Amino acid sequence: MIKANLIIIIVVAALALSAAGFWVVRDIQNAKTAAPVVQNAEKPVSPPVNDLPASPSLGGDDPTAWLQKGILKKNAGDYKGAKEAWEYAAKIRPEDYIAYNNLGDLYHYYLKDYSKAEFYLKKTVELKPDYLQGYTNLHDLYRIFYKEKSDFADDILLEGIKNNQQDYYLRIILASYYKDAGDKQSARKYYEEALRLNPPNKAAIEEELAGLDRQ
Repeated sequence: MIKANLIIIIVVAALALSAAGFWVVRDIQNAKTAAPVVQNAEKPVSPPVNDLPASPSLGGDDPTAWLQKGILKKNAGDYKGAKEAWEYAAKIRPEDYIAYNNLGDLYHYYLKDYSKAEFYLKKTVELKPDYLQGYTNLHDLYRIFYKEKSDFADDILLEGIKNNQQDYYLRIILASYYKDAGDKQSARKYYEEALRLNPPNKAAIEEELAGLDRQ
């Protein structure tokens, strides 16, 4: 019951966050069974600029049209077409985080290139540091898939907390991560910090804290 209550808090917060920016729905269950394709475990690899489509035949220079085209391509299973559409949207409007976020999701869950997924997801939070879902996307990448960089799973959440001092959501995710890792002291710290920020359903977090004492 304790775990279920906390999951409800996280899901409700995630739904609220998704309203702040577009992100692609993913099939995480299928993605977990695939082997990673790692290009470089030391640093993110930036895709070459020459890979961008130079003069697409449809869509003109409206980035919204290219974002929509990418969604249609992706939903049809045309991942190459989705990639090219979102790359072109990023080329037209490089200051907008949405295309980078969609590319990160595509490389993460569908193309299985975790180095490129990392590059695009990090670009997302660089452009929009208050996009909380961007940090949890990177957290999932490091924690579940990109095993060579699993040590970064908590670091990226700490970065998000630093950039969003009044947010409780990332603190709850981080506390749960530390709890699962057996680090009760750190889990307690971030559950308590989250409580001080008045999250919805404080009772569930208080139950999690009580559960730490019983372990």
